[in-house]
Amino acid sequence: HVRWELINAATPLLLNCAPRSVDTRASKLPTGSMEKGLILPLISGPSRSSVSSASGISWRRAIALACTIVWISTGLSSWERYASRSTRADRRSFPDLYDASIHELQTGLDAGDFTSVHLVQVCREFKSFMRFRKAKHSPPPGLLCAHRRSQSHAARRDRDEPVCAATGCGTGRGKTAERKEGLDAWDPGPAQGVSGGASHVVHVAYLAGWIQDNIATVATEGDCLRDRNEAMLKMLLPEDAGVVKRLRRAGAIILGKSNMCEFAHARGYLASGWSGRGGQATSAYFPNGSPGGSSGGSGIATSIGLATVSLGTETDGSITYPSSMNNIVGVKPTVGLTSRAGVIPISLHQDTVGPMTRSVADAAILLGSIAGIDPNDNFTLAQPSPLPDYIQALDQHGIPGKRIGVPRSFVNSSLAAKYPVIMSQFQDALHVMQTLGAQVVDPANVPTAEEILSLPEMERSQPAVVEFKVTLNEYYSSLISNPSGVRSMAELIEFNDAHPELEKPEGYEGQELLIRANHTDGYDSDYYAARSKNYRLGYGIDTVLKELKLDALVLPHFVAPVSATPAMAGYPIVTVPLGFFPESSGTEPMGAGTIFPAPGMPFGLTFFGTAYSEFTLIQLAYAFEQETRVRRLGPRGYSSAVPKTQLDDIVQRARGNPACLH
Repeated sequence: HVRWELINAATPLLLNCAPRSVDTRASKLPTGSMEKGLILPLISGPSRSSVSSASGISWRRAIALACTIVWISTGLSSWERYASRSTRADRRSFPDLYDASIHELQTGLDAGDFTSVHLVQVCREFKSFMRFRKAKHSPPPGLLCAHRRSQSHAARRDRDEPVCAATGCGTGRGKTAERKEGLDAWDPGPAQGVSGGASHVVHVAYLAGWIQDNIATVATEGDCLRDRNEAMLKMLLPEDAGVVKRLRRAGAIILGKSNMCEFAHARGYLASGWSGRGGQATSAYFPNGSPGGSSGGSGIATSIGLATVSLGTETDGSITYPSSMNNIVGVKPTVGLTSRAGVIPISLHQDTVGPMTRSVADAAILLGSIAGIDPNDNFTLAQPSPLPDYIQALDQHGIPGKRIGVPRSFVNSSLAAKYPVIMSQFQDALHVMQTLGAQVVDPANVPTAEEILSLPEMERSQPAVVEFKVTLNEYYSSLISNPSGVRSMAELIEFNDAHPELEKPEGYEGQELLIRANHTDGYDSDYYAARSKNYRLGYGIDTVLKELKLDALVLPHFVAPVSATPAMAGYPIVTVPLGFFPESSGTEPMGAGTIFPAPGMPFGLTFFGTAYSEFTLIQLAYAFEQETRVRRLGPRGYSSAVPKTQLDDIVQRARGNPACLH
């Protein structure tokens, strides 16, 4: 099929480029071609007169030249051969990357509509898109470096498991076909629930995504930086992070690194999305909108299709908030469900690595791929065995009978009055869950809520601050090399002070949290008392779940501290899109150069529960997502923030006639 703009722009060239053996007279069109759908898409486009005036040719000539384009670009000698493949060439076989799911991409790969190399080439197009935005002095998107070997990895995937049936290079059978069959077992289609699935589906071939920049990849991947700080430029680590190893074993292609708040927001009180190396990343939903943090780059990249999926890390809110603010799904796993080995640390008892995706289904797949025991992270040794198959939770009909509590005492009345749209959407969400068969218990207050809300932030965060110094110094000692010479938190602070042009530009000077952490004295009695208190307060979640026989708790973002209590206990969170601020909303500054809220910016809904309750949380989130489809039906990012390149652009370019194009 041929785009109208291609006909209008390319006709003069094609008149000179078309082989003489091709008869372009309309009378020579193949019999029945209209019925076969080869020309019908043209008729639904612009008027005949507009085509004629734009190209200087007749309508019949335009149709004939459209056929010529098909012959030239495919090299086919027969319309029948083209017709057999035409369904692979239309937009239905090339999912819109803005919303493309793992299943859609896997299906296209297995059908041979495109290859892993094509997917990575799209990524390279996005690099050009980023350079363009920087040249125009626009805040960059959330991606900062691409692994130079990602394309060679993709080519190896295509060689090892050939599936490109459309280009005649293989049959599409083998491991990927088996995985596709598993995926088909749970594919919900456009509006249906699912039941069943297969545990082996977590080994998803060709999964391509970005990972947050504090997650280690080996030096051979290319010059990707670490945690966005100049003091960690070109440092070398001995091996991939634990979650990266699992992704590679699952067949994933790591495209590169995403921007993030320096040291996962633990450097100082700085605007979300800023780092010394990456600059200030901003939301795709409103110019200069805050992307949230610390995993803001992963949130941005996933929200607009710069990645199929991303990984983020959370100590307290760093997956949850950017997922909410970028209209995506975020899973903050129980501490110990996923490995933190090879991740720049803050808190042993709170750090975790989790999925950031556009759908709950993709989050379940990705979580299944990265969860599991890692001998390099002893917290993973406490996880239950066997772990559940999270894909089995993707059942829209799994919610009836579930009891969901609303801990109203956490809702800030001032913020609720300030943002009535959030509370209105939240009430609608509760009604949706009741309609689906859930029992909503409202209120269902956490007994320790009052004590948590009255606890000063300095006191609540003190255990993590102590752990930050100890664990970061240990991380530095594990490096093979670090060209900056920095080997401790104290030296890091000195480096930042000595290089203000790199690390302390105007509006981003703060490193209060680093200084505070550096003044701590390690694991003393005060530390253990504070950590014990935090656990006690966080375990209030278990108390209310047990007393009221609840399966989970639910709260909206921005009017309640949704991440704090689960962070204290190390418990899981699943965030899904809930709604958007109306066009009549005002804007408010949120750190240097960013704003939140703003018209059209998203906000999310959070389900949380006890340790290792991810399966239940995914069930609830999936049912809500499938019923409401907030992301799919809501507004998209503003035009200049969203890349325009699509898979079919890359595939058609690859199929084109090089001699003609030159």
